[in-house]
Amino acid sequence: MLSATMATKLNEQINREFFSAYLYLALSTEAEESNMRGTPVGFWPSMGRKWPTP
Repeated sequence: MLSATMATKLNEQINREFFSAYLYLALSTEAEESNMRGTPVGFWPSMGRKWPTP
């Protein structure tokens, strides 16, 4: 069983990870909507997504 301190620290880290993921998603969406062609690719290379060609 986790101690209360460890559970708190783990919860804080998980929250930071989610914040970071949503921040990258927001940046990617903003770049894509602003027609900054190719920029969002840098935000999700691990997902294997490629920039759509017109």
